[in-house]
Amino acid sequence: MTTHSFRHLNVWILIYENLDAKTVSACLGHSNVTTTLDIYTHEFNRAKARSSEALTKAIDFNPKKKK
Repeated sequence: MTTHSFRHLNVWILIYENLDAKTVSACLGHSNVTTTLDIYTHEFNRAKARSSEALTKAIDFNPKKKK
Protein backbone atom coordinates (compact mmCIF):
# COMPACT_ATOMS: atom_id res chain seq x y z
CA MET A 1 0.00 0.00 0.00
CA THR A 2 1.10 3.52 -0.66
CA THR A 3 0.85 6.44 1.75
CA HIS A 4 -1.97 7.80 -0.37
CA SER A 5 -3.83 4.48 -0.03
CA PHE A 6 -3.61 4.79 3.75
CA ARG A 7 -5.07 8.29 3.48
CA HIS A 8 -8.07 6.93 1.56
CA LEU A 9 -8.42 4.07 4.03
CA ASN A 10 -8.45 6.57 6.89
CA VAL A 11 -11.20 8.57 5.19
CA TRP A 12 -13.24 5.45 4.46
CA ILE A 13 -13.05 4.39 8.12
CA LEU A 14 -14.07 7.84 9.37
CA ILE A 15 -17.04 7.96 7.00
CA TYR A 16 -17.98 4.34 7.77
CA GLU A 17 -18.08 5.28 11.46
CA ASN A 18 -20.54 8.07 10.56
CA LEU A 19 -18.32 11.07 11.24
CA ASP A 20 -19.71 14.19 9.67
CA ALA A 21 -18.19 15.71 6.53
CA LYS A 22 -16.77 18.73 8.37
CA THR A 23 -14.86 16.53 10.82
CA VAL A 24 -13.54 14.27 8.06
CA SER A 25 -12.49 17.34 6.10
CA ALA A 26 -10.62 18.72 9.11
CA CYS A 27 -8.83 15.39 9.64
CA LEU A 28 -7.69 15.49 6.01
CA GLY A 29 -6.50 19.05 6.31
CA HIS A 30 -8.80 20.32 3.59
CA SER A 31 -9.39 24.05 3.91
CA ASN A 32 -12.91 23.70 2.54
CA VAL A 33 -15.43 20.92 3.25
CA THR A 34 -16.59 21.02 -0.39
CA THR A 35 -13.22 19.59 -1.42
CA THR A 36 -13.86 16.56 0.77
CA LEU A 37 -17.43 16.21 -0.44
CA ASP A 38 -16.39 16.48 -4.10
CA ILE A 39 -13.86 13.67 -3.69
CA TYR A 40 -15.76 11.36 -1.32
CA THR A 41 -19.43 11.98 -2.22
CA HIS A 42 -20.01 8.31 -3.06
CA GLU A 43 -18.74 7.22 0.36
CA PHE A 44 -20.93 9.71 2.21
CA ASN A 45 -23.92 8.52 0.13
CA ARG A 46 -23.20 4.90 1.06
CA ALA A 47 -23.02 5.88 4.73
CA LYS A 48 -26.37 7.70 4.48
CA ALA A 49 -27.96 4.65 2.84
CA ARG A 50 -26.60 2.40 5.59
CA SER A 51 -28.00 4.73 8.22
CA SER A 52 -31.42 4.71 6.57
CA GLU A 53 -31.40 0.92 6.34
CA ALA A 54 -30.46 0.63 10.02
CA LEU A 55 -33.24 2.98 11.05
CA THR A 56 -35.80 1.15 8.93
CA LYS A 57 -34.70 -2.16 10.41
CA ALA A 58 -34.85 -0.79 13.97
CA ILE A 59 -38.32 0.69 13.52
CA ASP A 60 -39.55 -2.24 11.42
CA PHE A 61 -42.50 -0.85 9.50
CA ASN A 62 -43.56 -4.33 8.34
CA PRO A 63 -46.95 -4.98 10.02
CA LYS A 64 -47.13 -8.53 8.58
CA LYS A 65 -43.97 -9.67 10.30
CA LYS A 66 -44.20 -13.18 11.73
CA LYS A 67 -43.77 -13.49 15.49
